[in-house]
Amino acid sequence: MLDKILSLLKIVFFLLIILVVESKSQFTRNFSIAGGLSTLHILYDNPATMPIVERDTNKADIVGGKFGGNHPGFSMLFNFGTDATSNFTFPVGFGYYYLAAGQKVPSPLDENFYFINTINILTFSLGCNYSFWEIPMARAKMFTGLEARGTYSSGSNLEVRIQTRSTQVDSSYIIDDKPPAIRFGAALKIGVVGDLWDQWQLNTGVSYSIMNLLGRDNQRGEFLTPMTFNEKSESLVHTILFYFLIQYKF
Repeated sequence: MLDKILSLLKIVFFLLIILVVESKSQFTRNFSIAGGLSTLHILYDNPATMPIVERDTNKADIVGGKFGGNHPGFSMLFNFGTDATSNFTFPVGFGYYYLAAGQKVPSPLDENFYFINTINILTFSLGCNYSFWEIPMARAKMFTGLEARGTYSSGSNLEVRIQTRSTQVDSSYIIDDKPPAIRFGAALKIGVVGDLWDQWQLNTGVSYSIMNLLGRDNQRGEFLTPMTFNEKSESLVHTILFYFLIQYKF
């Protein structure tokens, strides 16, 4: 399924390039492409941030994702504007994020258990931005925007390594309990675009999103955890994304 998603992204990217090169419409005269680094942070007490093995008996006994903190990624935006004086732009976006976490659980016997959890995330979005404040001295504009966003998860990939302390012999196996899945959500963002030199610009900001407003599957369980053990529903996944992009304006 991941191969199909990547093939679709390649086709969309190719069609967008053709649109920019061939079209002479008013809609593409204020066009820009941006790419760069971004980070994803899962908010609140979502099971995706909880320990893979919960050792506190007073807490819920589920297999968490342990995806706390910020996770690195890459974002690309294709920004379409109606004309050079308009305050509205319409971004089409793509993103990739790699979520990785690990946990060591010692055993009172002769073994150590190591859990390594990884997920690949692909996002695609369509939105509308409005520039509400121009800063002439900085040659920059602040904007806010709304996006409809789709999120693809590669499914669970939990590696369990067992180390025997006395012999230093390791064994391992993979748990892939959950299949890939696609969910649909929305994002609210605020940012700034400023001129650097010539037609190059800096596009940076932050967005708050809910990954899975639509398409939740309670039988599959949580969206970003590796196992369905003791999971009865799929809760909403709230995230914060920070991005730092270099942008070229045509």
